[in-house]
Amino acid sequence: MLVYFHGGAYNNGTVNSDLYDGRRLCHRGDVVVVTVNHRLNAFGYMYLGDLAAEYAQSGNAGQLDLVLALQWVKENIAEFGGDPARVLIFGQSARAKCAALMATPAAKGLFHRVMTMSGQQIKGASIEIAAGRAKTVLTKMGASGLKDKALVAKLNSLTMEEIQEGARAVSADWLPVVDGVALPRNPFDPDAPKLSETVPMMLGNVHDETAVAGAAGRYRGRRQRRCWMPRCMSTWDRTRRRRWWRSSARSIPSTRRCRWIRRRRRPSARGRGSAGRRSGELRIR
Repeated sequence: MLVYFHGGAYNNGTVNSDLYDGRRLCHRGDVVVVTVNHRLNAFGYMYLGDLAAEYAQSGNAGQLDLVLALQWVKENIAEFGGDPARVLIFGQSARAKCAALMATPAAKGLFHRVMTMSGQQIKGASIEIAAGRAKTVLTKMGASGLKDKALVAKLNSLTMEEIQEGARAVSADWLPVVDGVALPRNPFDPDAPKLSETVPMMLGNVHDETAVAGAAGRYRGRRQRRCWMPRCMSTWDRTRRRRWWRSSARSIPSTRRCRWIRRRRRPSARGRGSAGRRSGELRIR
């Protein structure tokens, strides 16, 4: 049973795109796939708990949407052939959502495995940072200084477009909020949450993640032989990633016997480039 969360830095994204059609996974293996949309940006992660009691969990509304989706899976997925006792949550650039759920009490027992692809995160936003972000957005919305019923009335009178325009005041700086209610602690700081200590977790990174946004899945530019440099990246980006990779390789503890297996990859006959093929693995014995 696979449950997919889309990426987008808590700010945008949707699983309605053909890119995230779960039928492809179903055709490749004996699995049932659920893809989930949820509230984003100001709708899902603006903390107003210190301004109105009914918004106590507003800083994690988007995460609580995911909890509701997992509750639905637990109660109903058997009717579709899925196993509610073997739920794996995963997502590309949405590892942070998975990590936050691992520290969310309301999500305990709703999933049993985690697989992440890029977007690693260990901390949520503190109440101080989240409250400051909310103040900036409310000022843009014309709701500065309002509290309780006055704030609720003002927000209810705004259109979706007005709220979205206000959310742009802080760009894409949205995160789950460590509010002490929905999210009582940082997901992985200073350590892993004991709440999910029995949940296996596999971490990875997507090889051609930038190809989707930068080139709509198509490659351009001259061929790159290095397996960690997507061809759609600019020369500056490729240079930066090469330097990052070398510094990361040097940081591997010498006390462990590690071996990096590097393979060249070539465009496929179907013109899809090398996306999805295995380029190498880090073996730690």
